Amino acid sequence: MRMSVSQVLSQPAVQCTLRLLLLLSVILVQSMEPQVLPQALTCLSSLLPLKCPDDIVLAALDFLASLGEIFLPPEIQSQVLPKLASLFSALLTDGSWLLQHHTLEAFAHFVEATNHEEVIPQCLPSEEIKTKVVNFLSKVTF
Repeated sequence: MRMSVSQVLSQPAVQCTLRLLLLLSVILVQSMEPQVLPQALTCLSSLLPLKCPDDIVLAALDFLASLGEIFLPPEIQSQVLPKLASLFSALLTDGSWLLQHHTLEAFAHFVEATNHEEVIPQCLPSEEIKTKVVNFLSKVTF
């Protein structure tokens, strides 16, 4: 049975389960089946633009950061990398200052760990965001 995004956002128990699944996925990312990753990113792509609760966004950021630690098989790179770039791009441009900071931390972790450097520029939608990320990575105060 599939749930719609509105059903997920209206059910606190489902939100809690999603948050826990995302956090568990961070721990198990190395052993996840590759075909699960596009599905997970599609789910996040549907949820995050709808202003889901901050605890889900934070868990999603941890999950996105953990994806830098794995090598994506060539057969799923075309599905995963554009979604990953789109999610980081959206999260880097949206949200409160606290979510922005956590997004910068997650993106920094991803950048430091990833073997897929080609996706990094796609995550930076503007010069302003690029400067913010470079300053963060350089430990420059905003």
